[in-house]
Amino acid sequence: MPRCGRPAANLPRLQRSSRTDARAAGWYRDGEPPGTYVRRLERRVDPRYLHFFWFRPRTLLQARNDRLARRATEMVDNERARWLAAQRAAGVEQRFPDLVIDRSDLDAPSFIVLGDPGEADASQYAVVEPLLAVGRRTDFMVIASDVIYPAGDVNDYINGFFIPYEDYPAPIYALPGNHDWYALLNGFMYHFCGAEALPRTDYHPFSYPPAERRARRKWRQSSQPKRTLLFAHRRGSEPLQPAPYWALDAGPIRLVAIDVGVGDAIDAEQGAWLERVSRAPRPKVLLSGKPIYVNGVYCPGTIAGSTRTIDDVVRDPGNGYLAHIGGDVHNYQRYPVRLDDGRTIQYVVAGGGGAFMTATHSIPSVALPGVSEDDVRIYPLRGDSLARYSRVLAPRLRRAVALIGCAIALAVLFAAGIWIEVRPQWAAVVLELLPGAVGVPLLILLVYLLAAYGWIVLLGGAIDPDDALRYVAEVLGMTPRRRAARDRPLGFVVRRRLRAMLPAAGRERLLLRGKAFSAFFDFDDPPFFKSFLRVDVTSTALRLRCYGVTGWRADEDDPALEDDIEIPLR
Repeated sequence: MPRCGRPAANLPRLQRSSRTDARAAGWYRDGEPPGTYVRRLERRVDPRYLHFFWFRPRTLLQARNDRLARRATEMVDNERARWLAAQRAAGVEQRFPDLVIDRSDLDAPSFIVLGDPGEADASQYAVVEPLLAVGRRTDFMVIASDVIYPAGDVNDYINGFFIPYEDYPAPIYALPGNHDWYALLNGFMYHFCGAEALPRTDYHPFSYPPAERRARRKWRQSSQPKRTLLFAHRRGSEPLQPAPYWALDAGPIRLVAIDVGVGDAIDAEQGAWLERVSRAPRPKVLLSGKPIYVNGVYCPGTIAGSTRTIDDVVRDPGNGYLAHIGGDVHNYQRYPVRLDDGRTIQYVVAGGGGAFMTATHSIPSVALPGVSEDDVRIYPLRGDSLARYSRVLAPRLRRAVALIGCAIALAVLFAAGIWIEVRPQWAAVVLELLPGAVGVPLLILLVYLLAAYGWIVLLGGAIDPDDALRYVAEVLGMTPRRRAARDRPLGFVVRRRLRAMLPAAGRERLLLRGKAFSAFFDFDDPPFFKSFLRVDVTSTALRLRCYGVTGWRADEDDPALEDDIEIPLR
């Protein structure tokens, strides 16, 4: 049975880390060249965009299945069952009994875990060189959630998967995220499982539940594979894994990967499989598209038709789980949760593989049963997150205020200039009302921006990361992680700008709330604050390390070590 994790023995602890050195986080590096990802980006084949941006109309149109899928989770479960039935009918279990991949050739396996990579732009490609420097000699890699954005299209794998990882020599396995499901898993199954698209069903439309019926009627259909182009880039002809969920026996441990679809639940068939493969007599790590502990919140995940949750399976002492690793949230978090029976299970968020960085400065101080703030590891640090987004937010706010001001001025001038009689009469009425209909809402928006973010708009500029670290520590009642931030005096102006970026609890502002904030203020220049995991297993212990990615060329061969934990196997 796993015991409490401890720092790796006889190894330097966080020798070069953002927790001790701001330069390791990527700060104070003006004038240094960016990484060689710039040249790797030039290898892309007919890219749809230079920089991935979620609020581009084309991107939102491609991902419109998101709302449909979330309202019709039964459809996702049904399609997964169809995929499994088709794979079993094709004889997949002859090669992968009970969906288990046999890597018994590995005595002391090592592997990379990369979460949510697939934007196919600079933020994804910047991770590649540090990943190769750390993991070129590992035995395999696992992509945990959202292989391809925005909608898992089968042809987007060229720029989002094959080209960035073409120099990684070992097999790559994956588990799908919600964005892979927006193509009903057609791209994922084609590339990882060697499966063609499922045939269309001829069931009577009214036999579906109403939500599923509407979803199927409005669903954006998947693209047809460009086979000639895809085969020119594919890594091999043999499918590496049997299905969207699978297990892998590697030396002394078993990896179990589940598919939670578009939510945090699994269907009954998959739940029975999970219970079955979890009873194998060896230590295990569970991989999932959703984290169980994230942002200071506990999300145990449900199993259809069962009173047990996914976390109940993880915590069951008879199953021997050491850790749970989930994607979906685009940063790194680790929660070592102490159970009542004395064991400690590591719950890890590993979604920093390339997508926009999910802000960490909005994460409250952690106080959950079995884990406290002092135990938790977060990358980027909350203060670094606040400082990084200030460099994006301030100039965009100033441009927005300038454009709104110009629009209001034009509306006023237009209103003042309406003196020519216009026929017919209704056109004259429209012209008279138009300046107010446009100008009044813009004026309200301008007043709101100036009232809420005036200190940022008027003073602009970037917030110093150590100032941000000190302020966040004050707000949350903690001690700053970096020593340089502990005695920082915060002047009146600096404090007002920081307060505009991170208001006190209960005073959150519309623009700074939710996941949309991170997606809207995405950036594609260093420091990136991306991350990936390397896991090394021996006969006695599992060592998990998180490496940070800044995007600077000087850090590519020696990325900062942001976390390092050793977990005994018995």
